[in-house]
Amino acid sequence: MSRRPARAGYVLVEALATLAIAGLVIAVLAGLVGTLLRAGHRGAELVEQHERVARTIDVVARDVDALVRARWAGEGDFMFVGRADRLMFVRRNADQPGELVAVAYQIADDTRLLRAEAAAPTGLTGLTQLRFGASRELVAPFGAWRLAYVEQRPTGDEAMLANWDPPDALPAAIVIALMAKDGTALAVRRLPVRAEVEPACARSTNSRTPSAYCSLGGRRVPPAAAANQPGGQP
Repeated sequence: MSRRPARAGYVLVEALATLAIAGLVIAVLAGLVGTLLRAGHRGAELVEQHERVARTIDVVARDVDALVRARWAGEGDFMFVGRADRLMFVRRNADQPGELVAVAYQIADDTRLLRAEAAAPTGLTGLTQLRFGASRELVAPFGAWRLAYVEQRPTGDEAMLANWDPPDALPAAIVIALMAKDGTALAVRRLPVRAEVEPACARSTNSRTPSAYCSLGGRRVPPAAAANQPGGQP
């Protein structure tokens, strides 16, 4: 009779110890599961952000792919502005073939990439004549956007420039990059400038707006004269 209470007390201590250990294990597992769920959620958000960035760069790539060698009237300089925080050029209008549209990109506060459009009729002489519509933010802030320009040198070498200054030449490529706070490149893409034909050269020699110019062998000549040169467009 006297041994039963001792045995019962021993079993109770074992049960309490087991419950305490089980509770500790459950707490650790719950914390681990919570950590894994949060990591999975952050991973899914990161993947979604990268996909949005890729889609944004695709928009810029399509614009650059449609870039044309349009020039300001009178001076004959290209309708192109390339800076570290902004980019402007003229592209074909996909909705209205035969017409041109000016596209402008602006990096605001390093993290916001804005896009705007303006009609680009023949005869414009400067940026002040372009009437851009409301700008649209392409992607939510995620990193610092950067623009750069690739110069093809006569020696065949290439140079990366933060600003594009030659008014009578276009860069070989435009580089758009998204940088993290620590300077790590999150996304980088080189967009070749494939524009070959200038709208003024493609127009008829009977055009009444011969103020634009065509490029022939590094020289700029009016369209009517270009049509009589080898390689000139009729």
